[in-house]
Amino acid sequence: MAAAAAPLLGLTGIGAARAGDEGPIVIPMRLSDERFWTEVWINKTGPYRFILDTGSPRYFIAPRIVTQAALTYAQSQNIGGITGAEHAQRNYAASEVVIGGVLRDRNVVFALASPGGDGFVGGMPLGLLLLRPTELDFAEGQIRIYETGKPSLDGYQRLPMIEQLEDVSMMGPMAARFKPEPRLLIDVRLDGQIYHMMLDTGAPGAVTLSAATVARRGLWTKYPKWAETDGRGVIESFRGRNVRLNTLQIGEATMANPVVQLIDPSTTEIATSHDGLIGLEVLRRMGLFIDAGSNELWMKPNGAMSQPFRYNRSGMVIGVRDRVLRVMRLSPDSPASAAGLAVGDAITLPPDVTVRSFRNGLTDAPGRVLQFEAQRDGKTFPVKLILRDLI
Repeated sequence: MAAAAAPLLGLTGIGAARAGDEGPIVIPMRLSDERFWTEVWINKTGPYRFILDTGSPRYFIAPRIVTQAALTYAQSQNIGGITGAEHAQRNYAASEVVIGGVLRDRNVVFALASPGGDGFVGGMPLGLLLLRPTELDFAEGQIRIYETGKPSLDGYQRLPMIEQLEDVSMMGPMAARFKPEPRLLIDVRLDGQIYHMMLDTGAPGAVTLSAATVARRGLWTKYPKWAETDGRGVIESFRGRNVRLNTLQIGEATMANPVVQLIDPSTTEIATSHDGLIGLEVLRRMGLFIDAGSNELWMKPNGAMSQPFRYNRSGMVIGVRDRVLRVMRLSPDSPASAAGLAVGDAITLPPDVTVRSFRNGLTDAPGRVLQFEAQRDGKTFPVKLILRDLI
């Protein structure tokens, strides 16, 4: 690696990071498996797959990596989950973290949590984007951090933020790490109604509404067409249902027929300070520019804006129980039930199909055929599942 550039708060750009002598530091990212991610090295071990999670106030890492990466116990802290509940999490420290091979951070504290999904073992927080003016370019697969100057904002529109962002650029590294948790909160319109939403690249879906919001607005029984779903944050999971609305408006951009995930209001009565999350399935359709020093958030639609929304079109929720992949829940009159599946059935995948790719396949376009075997009461039978729109 080349010699280090000027320090960037607690971070240091490595020479190869620059697009040019005066250009931004460019972190290479990948958009796949419903995640925006890059490779990270910790204490000279790795690489590990880390997602960008703008819904997280701090770095986090899966428990199985603690020993492998030679982390040391630091402290415990409470972390708020997607349902609003707080959970005590053990923290571990690393002396050095290298992000994407181009950005070095030192004395990093990780919360102990898992991002979910095959192969992903940790997450990078929103604070990474608040150090300097920063672009998120999902189309090009880059995070661009500007130590000097700003990019052209032609085609961008400014989004008013509900909360003031904390400018951490002039703080010392440790002070910045322990400021109140920053969040990207904006107002959006769903079918013309205003919702206070957090922008969360760690949420793979399009829109998720909290249990408290679903209960307060009477949404759980409002929509005659729905499909079973489940979801997981970094520290907790939830059950819910997918419904389809007519429009989602963010600034001047309008998206048609968004899929909205409703968290079951019977699972928690805890209220959150916002109505829900705008996830990666929406955010990947735009470029974002964040300047915390000026408290500015800008958005520009990209070529993915008009793409259809992905969601689980099988009508079944799958999960691992007793180390076996099983059907956990089933929507009535769904492709999965039409294929002869029932709750509790064990699923055997073809040798060349991973659980991750199978899950992703359930969100493919209508007409896609999935073939596999299932077991019930000791008997094996073939399954031919044809995806179709449920909502």
